[in-house]
Amino acid sequence: MTTNSSTQTANDGGFNYHTAIPVLDYEINKVSEIFKENPESKYSPKIAVLPTGICTSRIHYVGYVGQKRLSETEDGDTKVHIRCTEANSTVNIFSNSRFSSVTERLADVKQCSYISVVAKLFLTESQEGDTLVGVTPEVVNEVEQPVRERFLFTASEESLDRITSLSEGIETEDQKLAADHYGTDQLDQYANAVQTAINAGIKLRKRRVKAANAE
Repeated sequence: MTTNSSTQTANDGGFNYHTAIPVLDYEINKVSEIFKENPESKYSPKIAVLPTGICTSRIHYVGYVGQKRLSETEDGDTKVHIRCTEANSTVNIFSNSRFSSVTERLADVKQCSYISVVAKLFLTESQEGDTLVGVTPEVVNEVEQPVRERFLFTASEESLDRITSLSEGIETEDQKLAADHYGTDQLDQYANAVQTAINAGIKLRKRRVKAANAE
């Protein structure tokens, strides 16, 4: 299955390497369609269909660490679950010792800090039977507030571009996949999420300017 050429390049293994797409928390949690690029290969990447009309195996996200939980499996592996609490929803980030360096970084992340991740999405089920979207990071960095602020504006701009393009008509295969699975009659909810993110970014910027003036 072919995805938008603007988000991918071919690698030596014959699979497409997808550029990480900045995605807001609201859209992350609305993802419900993930497929393997080549179902016949166990090495084929999994592709997430974003509701705003693009497909990718990687997303970029910067969030506020609200909660962090460390636990162990029966085999003694360390597991980390971080909940990034945002205005729209909560983003759940998971890692275990299969990704040891990433797990170590997540374990060291401080609560009430900001983290930046390049990650893959997966679908899981809660104890109540609800479908949840999980985030598995490949790259983790603890960052300062201005990085979160810039992310909100960048992700909002790119999200709005995708929403506008999809609302004007289906032109790419990615858009067709998104429209077939999610429809296009509720794009306003994603536009509202963009507005919420922009407002959050403005608040962070005002707080930073106020702190600078107080020095």
